[in-house]
Amino acid sequence: MWNLIKRFGERLIEGFKDMLKDLFFWAFEVACDLVIYIFESLSAPVELLNLSISTFISPDVAYFLALSGLDQCMVLIGAAVLFRMVRKFLTFGLW
Repeated sequence: MWNLIKRFGERLIEGFKDMLKDLFFWAFEVACDLVIYIFESLSAPVELLNLSISTFISPDVAYFLALSGLDQCMVLIGAAVLFRMVRKFLTFGLW
């Protein structure tokens, strides 16, 4: 009889721990949804909607930047940084 009560208590405590874990994940999910909702409700200023990088750089400078291959260099650097971040995330920072 004592073992039955002991197992019931252990399962009750384990179920309570699982409930608290699920409550934490639920609260985290609700908080993330709230942040997403807030950012989606904000609209971009009209002044920023029609801007592009070509409005800040003169055509001559843009031509020489295109010839230098700076855009390809930035793509490779960005890919390397992304690879490193994914590698760190997947190995939990050990590698």
